Amino acid sequence: MVLVMLVLKIDLGYMLLVTSAFLFPVGFVATADDKKITLRDADISAFLRSLGGTMQAIGATAAEAMGRLDFRSLGSLTEDVKLLFTRLSAGVSPDLCWDRFVGETGSELVNRSVRIFWDGVTLGGEPQRVGNEASAFALKISLLRAQRSQVSIGFTWLTIAMHAVLVTLSTFVYEVFLSFSTLVSAIVPGNAKDTMQSMAGMPSSGFFSQSGSEIHLLHFMIILITIILTLANAFSIYAVSGGHSSKLTFYLAMTCAISGAILVGVPPVVHMMFTTFK
Repeated sequence: MVLVMLVLKIDLGYMLLVTSAFLFPVGFVATADDKKITLRDADISAFLRSLGGTMQAIGATAAEAMGRLDFRSLGSLTEDVKLLFTRLSAGVSPDLCWDRFVGETGSELVNRSVRIFWDGVTLGGEPQRVGNEASAFALKISLLRAQRSQVSIGFTWLTIAMHAVLVTLSTFVYEVFLSFSTLVSAIVPGNAKDTMQSMAGMPSSGFFSQSGSEIHLLHFMIILITIILTLANAFSIYAVSGGHSSKLTFYLAMTCAISGAILVGVPPVVHMMFTTFK
């Protein structure tokens, strides 16, 4: 799609808006799924502690102890634990059941904490002690991630605001130079070069002439700066917030939308400002 728009020589602002529209659905789904995984990371600690304590108290297997738990207290893990209990009660291999449970949650923290718990119990460890250790590990990592999330929220909004300001300022300065050069060309008819040379203090090239190389160089610089800021700011937000790499598409969709809207909206505003001088 981008290649087609390049061939058709469509304005960069509209290209960025179209790119944002294509990236946003993927990024939105990835962000929503990441929030679900975060909830599972926060609930796995209580589940492992309760399961280990129940196994130790009644001296039963994981399936029997799981049947004594109140599934409503497990939060986001309720459905996953119900499926795990059903499979264990049906006589399916426990290793396969726990592997399936980990795969369905999609969380690396759940994977590691469950491995600690199940391997410890399988190797003969006390269920309550193993459950407490696995729970402490999961809780510590979950709290650290929550702290990181609090920092990343402020950084995200600051980055988005700075991105909008920088792109707006760069585009506005370029459009002012372009509009001013247009006014100068309209004021000086005929052979502009000879006329402007005869006017004291007025240069015959550069930003005062639309045919000057400086205007074209400035346009190239503005386009390059906008693209770099769009990519760099999206990656910086992702680097701070963390998570699956697919979340990068959500942040890239936001920066593309902001850049595209500015490139489309700023030129008409500047044109309206200079219309009164014509």
